[in-house]
Amino acid sequence: MMIRTERSFKVVLLGSTAVGKSSIMKRVTDDTFNTHEESTIGAAFYTKRYPDDVTLQIWDTAGQERYAGLAPMYYRGADAIVSVYDVTSKETYLRALNWIKETCGSIDLEGRTRVFSVLVGNKIDCDDSEREVTKEMGERGTSEGLGTAHLFMETSAKSGENVHIVFKKIAQHLLEQARELSESDDPREFFLDQPPASSRMCC
Repeated sequence: MMIRTERSFKVVLLGSTAVGKSSIMKRVTDDTFNTHEESTIGAAFYTKRYPDDVTLQIWDTAGQERYAGLAPMYYRGADAIVSVYDVTSKETYLRALNWIKETCGSIDLEGRTRVFSVLVGNKIDCDDSEREVTKEMGERGTSEGLGTAHLFMETSAKSGENVHIVFKKIAQHLLEQARELSESDDPREFFLDQPPASSRMCC
């Protein structure tokens, strides 16, 4: 008889205030959208279950500057980081890139050498004239170099476009990574190998 293994992974959303992190969270977990979503204070926690007994523990962190110092407390030990920006605000895009670089350099406190890093450009339901960040600019966030994302996608929490796809990709990647790790003779071996062709090494 085949024994199924429950696997749980920690995923943390980072980004400036009002980029839509909470709306993305609600779309993923409840498939709902609230036009007047209140700002998160500190952090909020939700779970999302996927096939193969995979559960994502999703942390939505506050984007206000006064809470920035608390972020390391939430992303420490994360398996994946989702750095979110608003495509109508270049400032939030630059901040999202900074979050990727910051977490890439400081998150491996337990001997791990890889955390799955995702860059998300939200609010693509906006009018094209409102855009300050093109899709091409977003794709540069996965270019070769120090502190780059493994995956980039544009989303709309309002319409739901690509939101579920992003988190399914995260769940699939983390499950594959865990399976490879469990099959390794050396528990650290997998993390020292090169990443799959579809992703790039962080740090």
